[in-house]
Amino acid sequence: MNAVPLDAGPSGLEPPDRFTAEHRRYLERRTEHWNRVASRRVGVVSRHYRSRLVEIYRHVIGECDSILEVGCGNGDLLSALAPKRGVGVDLSPEMIENARSRHPQFAFACADAQTFELDQPPFDVIILSELLNEQWGG
Repeated sequence: MNAVPLDAGPSGLEPPDRFTAEHRRYLERRTEHWNRVASRRVGVVSRHYRSRLVEIYRHVIGECDSILEVGCGNGDLLSALAPKRGVGVDLSPEMIENARSRHPQFAFACADAQTFELDQPPFDVIILSELLNEQWGG
């Protein structure tokens, strides 16, 4: 997987400009936030919400061979859906570390959802659960 460096300009070649510097600061703040969240215990309401998400996704997508989850957190949703091939991507190194230790049967990559690239065959399903509010709009 190749991602554009956070200190590069929009094309990945020119020096950073104001847009790129603001984007980098945003990503750093979001990474710090999700790293803190990774160390917290999951509460009752959150557990109920997450189990309901699993029910909904199972109903909508059914069984499938491959899933890419962008914004995978600790990998629990990907694992609960049990694809034969699963890949998770998250901005937080702590979340990715947790996901890899909890669900070693899947591949996980730490990257920005807006710039990552995967060297993988196509997926049957791509999940962007709870991710859209996290994207930087510039």
